[in-house]
Amino acid sequence: ILKSIEEFNLIFITGGLGLGPKDITRDILRDIFNVKYRVHEPSLRRMEEFYGSYSKELERQSFVPEKSKIFENREGFAPGFAFEVIPGKWVVVLPGPPEEIESMWNEVEKFLKEKFSTGNFLIHRFRLAGIYEAHVKKLIEDIHIDVKVQIRRPGIDLMVRSFQKVDMGILEEIRRRFKDYIYTEDDKDIEEVLGEELRRRNLTLSVFESCTGGLVQHKITNVPGSSEYFVGGGVVYSNRLKMEICGVREETLKLHGAVSQETVHEMVKGGMERFGTDTCIAISGIAGPGGGSKEKPVGLVFIGTGFKKNIDVKRYIFHGSRVFIKEQSAFISIFQLLKAIRNPNH
Repeated sequence: ILKSIEEFNLIFITGGLGLGPKDITRDILRDIFNVKYRVHEPSLRRMEEFYGSYSKELERQSFVPEKSKIFENREGFAPGFAFEVIPGKWVVVLPGPPEEIESMWNEVEKFLKEKFSTGNFLIHRFRLAGIYEAHVKKLIEDIHIDVKVQIRRPGIDLMVRSFQKVDMGILEEIRRRFKDYIYTEDDKDIEEVLGEELRRRNLTLSVFESCTGGLVQHKITNVPGSSEYFVGGGVVYSNRLKMEICGVREETLKLHGAVSQETVHEMVKGGMERFGTDTCIAISGIAGPGGGSKEKPVGLVFIGTGFKKNIDVKRYIFHGSRVFIKEQSAFISIFQLLKAIRNPNH
């Protein structure tokens, strides 16, 4: 650590902040940098509420340096923190579990931008959907700046990071190249982005799912305030419910089958009419591992989206386990509707 702090302005340390005997990160920092700690009261209170008691171990897990920037841990208990060793030299300490780091990373980025606000430091995130990793890497191979491709299944994050002088036109070039795939440049999930668009435009939404079994509606309703735009929908797994709830015609099902462009088109149209919504998502597919055929293989999914009077049904072939096919289908369905709302004439 001492050697690193001589060479670099910023050091990241992850892990070792828990209750176990090997969680000694704070002890090491105290010994090396003479760090003096204080209790982070909000974290200690959360632990006391969870465990139903107080102990010295819990108090120790809430310790942060007296003069430090605190990063709230919304997925665990130990807070993250950053402290300045000498002027211009910072140590950022985060918990080990990835989900805990992710919960505070947006605040870490904001902090770094504030501290390194000389114009020579840049962190920028592009969140992508509907594109494969290999295609992403090909589109950035001639960009001579630190651009990291991070798989965030089923999507991808493109992270632009630099401690050097940055031509801000590079960000515009990335926006141009990935304009069909970027759904946000913030630390937000795709369902949250869709919710913001629906709320801003005063639009309502209904969802009708077959192979995804309610996963889209689960994601939509995970967003606080989703009742402002989400009217409802259904898991129309059987043909009978496709007909009764969405108004799919029996002859359509007999002629084309439940997994077809025609059936999903009628699911969108009938669902919007019966639920009286401005927008709609409908999905029918084969999640596997069985049930596929040469004409309709496992992973075949039809996703329909409706926006006002426009209905668009697209055919996809997804790969992976049953769970991952469902996850991809739900993710892409939200992206498809988001694109339809943002670009209604395309």
